[in-house]
Amino acid sequence: MPKPTIVFVPGGFHTPAIFDPVLPFLHAAGYPTTAVYLPSLGVSPGIPDLSADAKAVRIVASGLAELGREVVIVAHSYGGVPTTEALQGLSKKEREAEGHTGGVIALLFISAHLPAKGQIPVESGKSCSPEEDASPSIIRTVPGGDPTALFCENPIESFYHDVDPAEGKYYASLLRSQSLGPFLTTMTYESYRHIPSSYLLLLNDRAVCLAKQKRMAKNAGIERLLGPMNTGHSPFLSRPEEVSNFIQKVAEGD
Repeated sequence: MPKPTIVFVPGGFHTPAIFDPVLPFLHAAGYPTTAVYLPSLGVSPGIPDLSADAKAVRIVASGLAELGREVVIVAHSYGGVPTTEALQGLSKKEREAEGHTGGVIALLFISAHLPAKGQIPVESGKSCSPEEDASPSIIRTVPGGDPTALFCENPIESFYHDVDPAEGKYYASLLRSQSLGPFLTTMTYESYRHIPSSYLLLLNDRAVCLAKQKRMAKNAGIERLLGPMNTGHSPFLSRPEEVSNFIQKVAEGD
């Protein structure tokens, strides 16, 4: 039987390229991979709500399920938001109940935002206290510019502080604007309540502090906490093989 397909959903501002260093390790272990390019990225004006991002995740997951494939979704940071919204009826259990094969067998959230049904994503977790949060402000709009598009401040410090400097500079050059609208959309579904879910904690994350990660996982009812990895916000760059090992562990149901 083929191994599950790993579907990556990137965080805000990021293209799927952020996952590239992990892919060789997964491919060597026999796992097919693909990724979702979120429509909220790099557009002006920004998209008005979450629907396009959620649809993008759903199209990829449902397409694989219709082929009879088992799917593991790995969602990072903001990627947890459209993943939370997108997967109603796509779990393997739900599809089997309807006589279909394939479906999503597991979710792995990595320092991810997990808003509840009825919330808007900006309410998904309280801000870190000054004692918890080592990072300066991450997002902003450009004065006099498009108020619907956010830009990242201090990406090296916030996202890549523990990454090789040249590599961090390269990935910072790939960042794009992020639409504001999805963060202000009321959630209608909680995928993590219907699909086996794990949460990988990042000890030194300066974008989403550890206390907030734990709080969001707890609020989502996710009991399986992995790590914490001794990394910042981008372990795919600083410790790609270790990230691959965690993904494989989730995919194998260990």
